[in-house]
Amino acid sequence: MDYKKSDLDYWIKTTQRQYHKDMLFIKRIKKYFIQGSILELGAGCGQLSKLLSYLGLIVQASDINDFFIEYMISQSINAIKVDALDIIKYTKIKYDNIFCQGLSTLVTKDLSIVEKTYQSIYKALNDNGRAVLILPNGYNIFKWNKLKDHIEIIKKLNFKIFKIFRDQILPSVYYVNINPLVINFLENALGRFFGVRNVIVLEKINLGGYE
Repeated sequence: MDYKKSDLDYWIKTTQRQYHKDMLFIKRIKKYFIQGSILELGAGCGQLSKLLSYLGLIVQASDINDFFIEYMISQSINAIKVDALDIIKYTKIKYDNIFCQGLSTLVTKDLSIVEKTYQSIYKALNDNGRAVLILPNGYNIFKWNKLKDHIEIIKKLNFKIFKIFRDQILPSVYYVNINPLVINFLENALGRFFGVRNVIVLEKINLGGYE
């Protein structure tokens, strides 16, 4: 996806609109991160990294676009430039967790790029580290790839699938006015089956594959 600095205001407003949804979502998925460091790929305006930090987690936000990095730093978010296709080249270190939502190199129809991204994530994780990936539900959004495409790629790597489920049963605007207890009930009862995005939780098993 090609993002331009002129689009920054749009993304800031989008982030603000999604705040309540993101806050509840982050609280629900916090349990899937192991203790230690987290790298968020494609952090954009940095809202998810900030929410994770509020919950006491150690987070490094990152993006490939300089204007997003500049914006996050202006908001006191710890942010660096990282290309998801070669994470280690930019970070120089590995992480205990890698997190991303709708990362462009994972939702493209070019599956060679998707596979390269998974390989890059694998190399950038510590042994037994976790990758928590949020993807659009491709079965309904045909311009992107599908979950089954990702599963086939994951099987090629030394990743263990810890959990896969769907999330977000309601449009973002509804999360402002509905009681959080009601929303969590809906997500647990219906979102995991009918949500508009997929959550993939992976564990790295180092068997000497892509290191």
